[in-house]
Amino acid sequence: MITNVLVGNRPFGIKANETTNKIYVANFGNGPNFPGGISVIDGTTNTVVTADVSAFPINNRVFLDLAVNEITNKVYFWLLNGPATIGVLDGATNVASQLPLSLGPVASIRVNKTLNRIYVTSKTGMLHVLDGATDAEIATLTIGSQNPTDALAPNIVVNETTGQVFVTGFNNGTVTVVDGATNGIVGTVPVGNGPTAPAVNELTDRVYVSNLNDKTLSFIDGATLSVKATLALPMGIRFLSVDPVALRVYGVADLADEKGGIVVIADANLPATKNDCKNGGWQFRTNAAGERFQNQGQCIQYFNTGK
Repeated sequence: MITNVLVGNRPFGIKANETTNKIYVANFGNGPNFPGGISVIDGTTNTVVTADVSAFPINNRVFLDLAVNEITNKVYFWLLNGPATIGVLDGATNVASQLPLSLGPVASIRVNKTLNRIYVTSKTGMLHVLDGATDAEIATLTIGSQNPTDALAPNIVVNETTGQVFVTGFNNGTVTVVDGATNGIVGTVPVGNGPTAPAVNELTDRVYVSNLNDKTLSFIDGATLSVKATLALPMGIRFLSVDPVALRVYGVADLADEKGGIVVIADANLPATKNDCKNGGWQFRTNAAGERFQNQGQCIQYFNTGK
């Protein structure tokens, strides 16, 4: 540990801007007498300043989480209750402003820095696409649904490499896929019961979806938009995180699951052809047990013999 940094009341979400070396903390607060806010930490000095969130009424200042756009030096955030449930912070001035009420009530926010697009899902089953330069809405799609019993459940993930956007539909057991270049729907993938918490490995173009109600994990191939495997889990998973190099998926148990804990999953990524092993591709391939190959020759041998 280097040091302790004092931030606001009940820190809840945290994100970093690696370009400016600033860390942003969403503080939940504790009622109107102790409202939440946003703390900005200088990653070099560990000093803290408090962002100006005066554009939001005190009763509205229950900050949940953030999403950083390093291209524009903006930080998007969402709040638990309204009327305004979404805003944007100027990273240069640390002043926050409201975004249109029509974008809420917000379920999740994700950023695609490559396309400079902001994706906002709402609790009413909408996907709003914003221009990252102007924050103007450029497309609206009626897709997706959040876990109705969990105000913090994410239901969207963005693959910046392919531009695809994956939105889970908790109520109908599907994942809707949007082409980020055209904002058109390119596929609907049936998964399990109560899909939530999507995550992506951009190196392997694999998407993972926790199906909360039947305690399974769906493995989606981003190239074919099809489920390649379904894994039974010992508990319902609320959040997923991916280590793309180690080919590991980490799941955090749902609050309602009495077992609790973290699940670690090794994702097998078998070579489909010999070419998958060449030009460094062996580094991202595994055998059926999820064990990574040590070199190109070992990968090709496994493809030829299965051993």
